Amino acid sequence: DWTATSGDKMAVAGSQTAKDWWDDVTKVPFWGDLRKSDRFGELNTSLLKHPETKQLIGHSLGGAVALEKQKYYPNLETVTYNAPLLQVSSMPQGDRYRNTYDPVSMFDKGAKTIGEGSLFNPKMSHSYTGNAKDTYASNTILNNGNEILIE
Repeated sequence: DWTATSGDKMAVAGSQTAKDWWDDVTKVPFWGDLRKSDRFGELNTSLLKHPETKQLIGHSLGGAVALEKQKYYPNLETVTYNAPLLQVSSMPQGDRYRNTYDPVSMFDKGAKTIGEGSLFNPKMSHSYTGNAKDTYASNTILNNGNEILIE
């Protein structure tokens, strides 16, 4: 399970498994049904266990899944960063952030740009670590996958 809760917040991780990467290619941002992804199913299960959840926070695939869920439950707040969205104009859905030069979120014109990123290092540009505190919700997935810190 790649979700974690803290109070009324739930974090949804980005791509972690081969199946996630497959879902990235076949369901995001517009050529498939994101609701059929493993991560969306995990989110549904976690929300049933934690009905007190009011805010979803997600990175990359987790952000896309959080925004998809919010379409059907508009009372959920969302904070996403570097989500793979195709949005050519500002869209009033959630608080969305992206790093400069992030190839995954470069078509999300409704996201606020934070962090400098690197034109020559896409992995660094897609990361959500190292940005200034309080510019957005900062989550960390430990290397062993056991914890997501929600500040």
